[in-house]
Amino acid sequence: MNFLQDASILVAEDNLVNQILIKKILKKWHVRNLVIASDGQEAIDEFERGEFDVVLIDIQMPVFDGFTVAKYIRSNKDPHKREIPILIFSASSYHEIKNEMDQIGINDFVEKPFTPEALIGKLTEYLNSKDIS
Repeated sequence: MNFLQDASILVAEDNLVNQILIKKILKKWHVRNLVIASDGQEAIDEFERGEFDVVLIDIQMPVFDGFTVAKYIRSNKDPHKREIPILIFSASSYHEIKNEMDQIGINDFVEKPFTPEALIGKLTEYLNSKDIS
């Protein structure tokens, strides 16, 4: 799990309990940089300010929903930022949102409620293969 120590992760999640849980899980794994946004606009602002290796986005958030944030990321002028892995949190089933995920270019899905193992497993899949510097 050493690759997580070099990772920079943006999490867009409006639920305070989930924010605390995600922060606890990722700090336990010694993530280098963790930024948590509470709504879609804040997620976009943080995305523009920072350099991230992966983005985790809740589908249902205030201001802009997760799909809107993902569309914004995929339309970014910077090719590096535009190609960042995007993982969506949702209580919906994967099959309910698969078409929209595919159309936008969302990489993967983390079902809510999530377990630490599921979250770390998804991050491992997208960060371990990436050259994080």
